[in-house]
Amino acid sequence: MIRRALAFVAVGGLLLLLLPGTPLQLSYVYSDSMEPTIGQGDGYVVGPTGDVTSGDIIVFDSTTRDEYVTHRVVALTDEGYITKGDNNPSTDQDAGHPVVTDSSVVGTVLTIGNKPIVIPRLGSVVAVLSTYWPLGVLAVILAGGFIERNPRARDVVRVNDLMTPLVITAVLGSALALAYGAPTYEMAFTAVTTDGGGGGRIIPVGESVTRSVEVASAPRFTYQFVEGAGVTVLDIGANGGSSDVVVRVPAQTSTGALEGTVSSHYYPAVLPYGIMSSLHTLHPVAAAIASVGTVVTPLYGVHWLVVDGKAPIELRSRSRTSWWEFR
Repeated sequence: MIRRALAFVAVGGLLLLLLPGTPLQLSYVYSDSMEPTIGQGDGYVVGPTGDVTSGDIIVFDSTTRDEYVTHRVVALTDEGYITKGDNNPSTDQDAGHPVVTDSSVVGTVLTIGNKPIVIPRLGSVVAVLSTYWPLGVLAVILAGGFIERNPRARDVVRVNDLMTPLVITAVLGSALALAYGAPTYEMAFTAVTTDGGGGGRIIPVGESVTRSVEVASAPRFTYQFVEGAGVTVLDIGANGGSSDVVVRVPAQTSTGALEGTVSSHYYPAVLPYGIMSSLHTLHPVAAAIASVGTVVTPLYGVHWLVVDGKAPIELRSRSRTSWWEFR
């Protein structure tokens, strides 16, 4: 009974943090706009909105960016909230974004002693899991094939009846996660008529300049493809547990704010780099399906050779409670 209760508590805690619509949510930042309060790639806990006050860190749906943004409220107005990333040179509204209204606020970042609850490197963990979770799924499937079966079951379900849909789901699900779950890092700049101070997020008008952004490094045995939108990726260099991406910011003809993004795609390194590069150029989904399929196909072949796919599976009650086992 104690073990069962602990299991329910553990599962319930995970559901509380991971399932949509629950009071608490886990998320992580893609850019360095909230440093040093929340580092790039660090996770945080989002709670109910409540009464938003100046100084709160909120998560809101930005229609101009077409994504969720995590920034601090720096002022309250009759129209809504003025927000700013702690590391940004100007407020979001000075950069051309509208005032944040209550209807667009998703939640407030939970804090202890005015400091947010931070989960270091959560973004890197998500990247690894999104890359390798099909291996865990296939391991469970293969293990299930060796569990004792009862051929006299009344309701017969064959092993292959479950195997094929699960394999297809694993391949397609992981491919979509790799293709569309790529971390994106925002870079906000302000063009001025001076020399731009030699670096940072202030850039001079009329000149193309280079800047750098720190992104999560590729997990082991993976290929990393980095793309820029609004900026051009020039170079990628290792920097301990992360990578420094050097980008070129195009020359601006007038003063004001501009933004660029850097996206980082990861694929299992199971095919030659040239092939993966061509597939990624064609479409990230094509590269993801090819790499994941190359990992899954041999495992499925092993299962097909060593497991009797026609053997039936019976769900048999162990007692009057709702505990079940494979027989």
